[in-house]
Order: sequence, then C-alpha cells, then structure tokens
Amino acid sequence: MRAYYQLLHHSKETEIRIVDARLWHEMASFCKSNDIDCNTQGSAFVKSEGEFEAVCKRFDGACNVYAGVNERKHLGTTDNEVVAFRTIFIDCDPVRLKDTSASQEQVSMAERTADRILDYFLKRLEAQCYAKAFSGNGWHAYFQVPEVVLTEKNRGSFKEKYSEFGSFLQKMFSSDKVKVDSVFNLSRIAKVAGTTSIKGGEKREAYFSKVVSGQNASLVDYLQLPELLPEPPTQKYSGSLSFEELLQKDEKLRNLHGGSATGYKSRSEAEFALLVKLCYYGFSQQEVWRIMERARIGKWKEASEAYRKRSYTKALSLAKNH
Repeated sequence: MRAYYQLLHHSKETEIRIVDARLWHEMASFCKSNDIDCNTQGSAFVKSEGEFEAVCKRFDGACNVYAGVNERKHLGTTDNEVVAFRTIFIDCDPVRLKDTSASQEQVSMAERTADRILDYFLKRLEAQCYAKAFSGNGWHAYFQVPEVVLTEKNRGSFKEKYSEFGSFLQKMFSSDKVKVDSVFNLSRIAKVAGTTSIKGGEKREAYFSKVVSGQNASLVDYLQLPELLPEPPTQKYSGSLSFEELLQKDEKLRNLHGGSATGYKSRSEAEFALLVKLCYYGFSQQEVWRIMERARIGKWKEASEAYRKRSYTKALSLAKNH
C-alpha cells in the first residue's frame, strides 16, 4: 500500500475512494475519528503515507479500494479538479461474463496484452513502464512522466489529446479476448496494489510485479498533452537542387531518410537530425512534412501535429545557427 502511495508522487493530497455505498457512512465515521478530510460519497482525502495506509487497511477486504491516479485540488474528484498530471494509467482486462472472476488463462492473456503495450512504447520511444500491477483479474501499467501542471487554459486541450491517445491504444491492442479499458480521463481511479480485489466473487490480492524508477519525457513529447503550440516560422527552399538530387549528393541525408540510426543514441535522435538537415537546406514547412512522411526513421507518421510543430521549430532554430 505504501509503495502504491509512493508511486503516485502526489505533492499535497490523494483521493481514496470506495464505491460500495453501503460503506460510505463507515468511511465518513472513520475519517472523522482520525481527522481526515472526506465527502459523503465514499472518498477520503489523505495528506501522508501513513493516512493513506490507514484508510486502505481499514476497508481492505470489505470492498475494493481505489485511489485517484493523478492529483486533484483539495476535495476534488472530477476531471476539472485535477491539477497535476504525472502518470499515464493503462488497464488491460480480459473479456468475460459479468460478475465473474477471470480464469488463469484469461489473466495470462491480459498480461500478454499489457506486455505488448509495454514493448511497443519501449521500442518506439524508449519509454519504460514505471510499474506493472495485477489488479485481481487483469493487469495495469503505469508510465511516469514529468509533471504537467493543469490550468483552465490548457486543461481542455489536455483532455482531448489524452482521450485520443486512449482511443489509439484501444484500437491497436484490444481484441475479442482482452480489452484495453476506457480509462483515459483525468480523474481516473485505480485499484490500490497491496489491497484485496473482490470483483467477481473471489478475493485476490492486487500486487506489483514490476516497479522501476525514472521519468518518460518522450511520452509527453509524443502525446503533446497540454499544449496548444504556436505555428512555427516557415522558410522557403532557396537552393537549386531538388530533394532527390540532394539525396544523391549527401550520404548522411540519404542514410537518415532511408532509416539508418547509426551513430545516434536512438531512432528519435536520428529523426531529429534528419529534420535539422532539411531545415538547413531551406525546405519549407510543407516540403518538410512531405519528406518526413516518406522517411523510414522515427515516429513522424504516428506523431501528433503538435509534436511535429514543436520538433520543426526546434530544428529550424538549430539550423539557423549553423
């Protein structure tokens, strides 16, 4: 339980929620006697690791215990009250009859789906899963990213992009056997690892199978969750050679465009090097977009428009200084 609290990295307050309405009165009574803030709908708002553990232990085994994945403002429970985003949460759940526990085979299928997602992000973006947890029937994956502070100005854009990201994962990885659940809302709650899952009639412990340290800055760049980027400056190609002619003369340009990342730490770094070269040669934004669409390196084809604009702006700035 304490490990789960530490995973969230909340700075001020964490929401714990029980959804069994029969126990809401007990939650309120427990919180009052322990000087913990709460509401009347089964949520407690704790400010320390000790309080988090105390509330979880009190209701563990009596009902499922959930926590808000991303931090809310004081007593907040809704999307509009989430103030900081640090964790991407993914839930892989086996398809089964309602109110039944997953079989071991179904649990294994869900884990394989989760592992496919982890492998996808590791290979595409060198992004490592921060934590992987068994939920009692399926598998959860957590990716930690550098904190994104949410305000009234950027929250709408953030919600839209995060929802698009979720839809992409669902379409790409869901099957008739395992579904990637629709959990890509800001105020998402998740079962606390270290507590007991009682869904489907059986009691099973939810636990971590993997926890690593570090942040995945590349995921924020990939998602471009909170930002409405300005249009980057444009530049017209002023040279006399076409791109096809430059490919013949510039070996490095040819290798990068053809998919070679030799000499670079990652394919993302190699992709950026190609972008800088195109800006250096003076191609317009429209021409750069067209060329990058055909390149065999990096994640340009799958990337959001915001990611492309940010990368182009940085590349253009570097090219102008050389």
